[in-house]
Amino acid sequence: MTTLRLAQDIPTLSIANLHLIDNKVAKPNPSRDLRQEPIRIVHIGATSRFASSFMFSIVDDYNNASPDNAMGVSAVSIRRPEKEEQFRAAADLRAEQARQDGMYTLLQKSNNVVIPRVVASVQEYVAAYENPDLVRARLASRDVTVVSLTITPGSYKVNLDESIDAPETWIGYLLRAMLDRREQGIPLPTILSCDNVKNNGELAKRCILALAERQCHPDIVEWLRENIKAPNTMVDRITPETTVADRQYVNTVLGYADVAPTVCETFRQFVISNDVGPNFPALHTVPGVQMTDDVEKFERTKLWALNGSHRAIAYIGFLIGTQMVSDAFAPIIQDGKNMGTPMLGRFIGGLMDEFESAVPDIAGVDKDAYINSLLRRFSDASLGDQVARVGKDGSEKVAGRLLDPIRVQLEKGGNIDYLAFAVAAWIRYLTGIHNNSTLFDINDNKAERNGLQEAARAIKRQYEDTKEETGRGDIDLSFLFQLPESIFGHDLQRDSRFTIAVTAALKSIYDLGMEGALKQMMPQSKSNILPREEVTINGLTLAKIMGQKTRVA
Repeated sequence: MTTLRLAQDIPTLSIANLHLIDNKVAKPNPSRDLRQEPIRIVHIGATSRFASSFMFSIVDDYNNASPDNAMGVSAVSIRRPEKEEQFRAAADLRAEQARQDGMYTLLQKSNNVVIPRVVASVQEYVAAYENPDLVRARLASRDVTVVSLTITPGSYKVNLDESIDAPETWIGYLLRAMLDRREQGIPLPTILSCDNVKNNGELAKRCILALAERQCHPDIVEWLRENIKAPNTMVDRITPETTVADRQYVNTVLGYADVAPTVCETFRQFVISNDVGPNFPALHTVPGVQMTDDVEKFERTKLWALNGSHRAIAYIGFLIGTQMVSDAFAPIIQDGKNMGTPMLGRFIGGLMDEFESAVPDIAGVDKDAYINSLLRRFSDASLGDQVARVGKDGSEKVAGRLLDPIRVQLEKGGNIDYLAFAVAAWIRYLTGIHNNSTLFDINDNKAERNGLQEAARAIKRQYEDTKEETGRGDIDLSFLFQLPESIFGHDLQRDSRFTIAVTAALKSIYDLGMEGALKQMMPQSKSNILPREEVTINGLTLAKIMGQKTRVA
């Protein structure tokens, strides 16, 4: 039995203490000179868990394989935390990370197996609001060939009045650095977005150009337009929140202290467009990283099938009391008998059929195998992925994850029943009101500010009023459609197939409750779990359904 040891009784993760860490933890290649790896990548979004599980780990793998060409990362935070306690906590964390020489533990989980490793690619953590000159120097350095990003979708917006001489956003800092590089004759770095945003590279470039058009001479704008390289990318690695239990695991099982361990799945995929700049590192040599001329197909497939399903799990799951993503797929056992997959898991199976119809064909990719691999990843309870995490900031993400595949399905005359139900579930969730009238936090500040939440509540009030008056219970989506920043677009607002499907689904949810509405959708479905075998194709773990193609979880 393992006993809990206090932090002072165990070594703290650092270069000097690496030899004290048990060899069950994968450590950096001993040939690397960890203190002297030159900074060649600036990453904006230093506090992102996804940066730690994804970009920093990819660079670390590259460095372990090519120690003579190792690249250090400068991890930069741009925005000052709004609250004083957050500011102090961020400063304390940076100090602890410095004492750990920028290293941290990555706990890679799969089916109750934990594969721990030490990631040592980050050379420094810097706050631009405390040390703007250092950040400007890093971004303008000839040694830096890549600037990577993990920022929120809402950060891809431009303040045209921002001063590029005293920048406050990543856009201002990058534009200032690009102008400095132009004056010194230094090639521009490749802008490598690692965000789940449609056409992320093109969007990043448009942001920079928009500010340049306001602040710079037209000749400079044209030079930037010709020289900025910002490839679109697709990123994929499920990264749940780190829990107290995860931190205790590092302390008690691995035997050392780490202020910032990160948890993720073992799967990792990074698809990068070939449109990169000069001296772009050979990241494609790292397992799970590939270069392509057609990243959009990968992007749409992942954003819709994985992130779209996450949205449905979040909103439906929350309203029926599901806490973990994996709970949606855990077999129901009664009296020792397997009674099949829960309703939510079966719903996701049906939703996946619509996603599979909508996503584009990709040469060498078996769509059915890919979809089933997602179901298997979702069902991995060892990740501890919370429904609350995957449902955050829906107002910024539902359009690209659920509405875009609906458009494709409508164009081809395909089915949208499950997609429309997922949208209706989001509208119900937006109210932030339980059936018993108590309130809950929707984790979406934008929806609370721009009228989305109030519009969803207006729909709910009208349903309740007309239900009481006439017994009918009317649903009027125009409350959402008439908003100045409506995410639905005129095309969907005018398409009766969409409005009828969403209206019917939302009425069913209000009439029957979420659980009752799910039962109505799938009254005959019992879907027992079928046996599977693990297969690997092109380095990706897939779930092969034995005997038939039916979706299972």
